[in-house]
Amino acid sequence: MKKNGKNQFVYVLTCVDPANIDTLVKIFNHRFGKGNYFMPGELGGVKVLVDPAKKTDREFVLNKIKTSDRVHKIDLILLVNHSGCGAYRLAGHVFENKDEEESFHAGEMKKASTLLQKKFPDTKLETGYFLKKEQKMTW
Repeated sequence: MKKNGKNQFVYVLTCVDPANIDTLVKIFNHRFGKGNYFMPGELGGVKVLVDPAKKTDREFVLNKIKTSDRVHKIDLILLVNHSGCGAYRLAGHVFENKDEEESFHAGEMKKASTLLQKKFPDTKLETGYFLKKEQKMTW
């Protein structure tokens, strides 16, 4: 991903589910290029921002993004949730079907995006949803 002839740097906030990591790395290496993104996964990913177990958990993630931005100017923050997330299940979120689960995650992404826009107003934000069984991004 290039902007004005130089590589853009991306911060990817996603879950550390080991069933997803290899495929996500392939997707992001292809899209952004190797070495052009941070992806320090968090159990639950976006959940830590919108529904942290402790307020300090949210602050920890926000501080990681701020520190990353100081190391490499971040041009884009990409939020990625996934189907079948154990962190959400442990928090009591059970879904009747795929549509209900995807709709819930879309709402979580909206909450996280609003929070991040306030903290990082000059940084572009995107969201994505990863289907765990199918091993593909849907949006």
